[in-house]
Amino acid sequence: MSNALLIMFRDSITPPGEAIRGHAQIADVYRRVYFGWVAELGEEVPAQILLEADRMAASEGNAGIEILMCDSGQVTLYSAKCLSIAVLSGGGRFSTPRPDLTPAYMRRAQCAAWFELGAIIKLVDFEYELGSWEDVECLSRRNLTAARQESGTINITSLTHSTGTIWQVFYRNDKELISTQN
Repeated sequence: MSNALLIMFRDSITPPGEAIRGHAQIADVYRRVYFGWVAELGEEVPAQILLEADRMAASEGNAGIEILMCDSGQVTLYSAKCLSIAVLSGGGRFSTPRPDLTPAYMRRAQCAAWFELGAIIKLVDFEYELGSWEDVECLSRRNLTAARQESGTINITSLTHSTGTIWQVFYRNDKELISTQN
């Protein structure tokens, strides 16, 4: 299994569960949807890493890279294939590249990155999924780490209460999602 990017989000302007439902409905109909990363105040935009991930997602023969999305309010994990990533090379915020493929409540949002996703799947066995993670690295806040449980698995509560909203997940036996060197 390859490594993944993890985006933390919370329903703050929609009823609980509605944000992911709105995105999933569009993906079900059009086979893709745009999911905006709303970086929190003080978070760095890891533009070069996201641009490299975009190149990997779009490379010939690649069916996209894995994106995990964690609803930190409901502590629910979802997965989707990322087909492309729109991000400004110098950071900054911008509107969705495709309003027609973005839920109505997000069409005017200014986000640090927009992820073009395929079908969104709820991961039912959260503990099993966490057990396959070797490590996580926060991409938007330096030196931010996730706590571990006694079993050695990542403590999801530490992630959901973290100030970092975009992470790289390293699965066991596979430590290279993207190169940070040019």
